[in-house]
Amino acid sequence: MDLSFAEFGAIFAMQGFNGLSVFCVLLLMALGLAIIFGQMGVINMAHGEFLTIGAYTTFFISTLTESFFPQLLPYYFLIAIIAAFLTAGIIGYMVERLMISRLYQRPLDTLLATWGLSLIMQQLFRSIFGPKEVSPTLPDWLMGSYPGGRYPLCHCICLLSDLPFTLGFTASCNQPEPLYEWCCRDQY
Repeated sequence: MDLSFAEFGAIFAMQGFNGLSVFCVLLLMALGLAIIFGQMGVINMAHGEFLTIGAYTTFFISTLTESFFPQLLPYYFLIAIIAAFLTAGIIGYMVERLMISRLYQRPLDTLLATWGLSLIMQQLFRSIFGPKEVSPTLPDWLMGSYPGGRYPLCHCICLLSDLPFTLGFTASCNQPEPLYEWCCRDQY
């Protein structure tokens, strides 16, 4: 199979774009870990499971919308994103208050506690949603590609949404007193 230089360039550009898209997801995960460890001193081994809570929240809202409110299918995704943040945030807050707050300044204990929590959450996800991958139904405005049919639109949105989070994190780190320390001075 012989590829022309133009075909090879197109494949290289698509693979590079896919790699950049995956990098953006991993960057958001790493920023979350950096905030948790850097500001709270907690080694959170259940970080991925909190992201999974948001993903399953989106899937759950997608399934509900498809089954009971199909006319809202083009709009559910924005509501699902907000619900995913709220659900993961509320559960994270409860875990912090009930478990993590008792383990500050003991990083190895937080590592073991959050690792155990991670195992519990993984089994809970398997019990509720099954062992196979699930995916929400994407609205039509997230389908397709941009520009010229090469780059998936959902990956473009991922790249564009990653930028404000990264810039906001960078800006908050360059402040004299980071936001979390200002909010939670009494815990130190």
